[in-house]
Amino acid sequence: MRKIKILFLSLLLLLMVPVFAFASSDSMNDTSKTQKVRLSDLVINEVDELHDHAAEHNIPLEFDGKKLYKIEYEYIEEKQEKEEINNNINSYRVTVTDYGHGFYNSSDDLLHRFVVDGPDTFKISKTEGHTTEFGSNFGASWSVIEAGVSFKYNTNYSITMTSNTPVSSSQKLVVNIYKTFLKKKYNVYKDPLFGSEYLAGSSFAYKPTGTYIQKTFYKK
Repeated sequence: MRKIKILFLSLLLLLMVPVFAFASSDSMNDTSKTQKVRLSDLVINEVDELHDHAAEHNIPLEFDGKKLYKIEYEYIEEKQEKEEINNNINSYRVTVTDYGHGFYNSSDDLLHRFVVDGPDTFKISKTEGHTTEFGSNFGASWSVIEAGVSFKYNTNYSITMTSNTPVSSSQKLVVNIYKTFLKKKYNVYKDPLFGSEYLAGSSFAYKPTGTYIQKTFYKK
């Protein structure tokens, strides 16, 4: 009988080991989308600021024999509707930090690039569907993560890009169009059968919610 009690206690201790586990790491970290749209000063034409901004964003000061003289931005954010998401009750819970809209990565999130020689007018009016991006679920069901961040895993959402920009005869226009995201960090906590709740892991979720149009003007 004593041996049975010792064996039971040993098994109980093994079941409690996850309480002291370290939170899992995740390949999707905060470096994936750290750039944010400009919501003010959407026209840059003062020389010093123009050169500083160009250096920061790897924009060439000359293009096809013409010099940079103006940068304009347009930001289009989709209206957000509340979503009904079913949350399956289980042994996990999620806490969330909301960083807001307008995040993007200038390499990964470039949708379209156009070069327009004047005289002409750059026109675009287009809607596209793009998929949400999530890190790991750390063992929880995706419905638990979805309920935490308030949008759905691996789901397409529509974003719109519109612009009507005249280009004079002495100008060349370079247009880059980026998709932008609502960015949220989520922490997944596990409540084990024995012991205390612990952090299973943290990651980021991104919902496509807008477009950011960068218009770079060059002239002789």
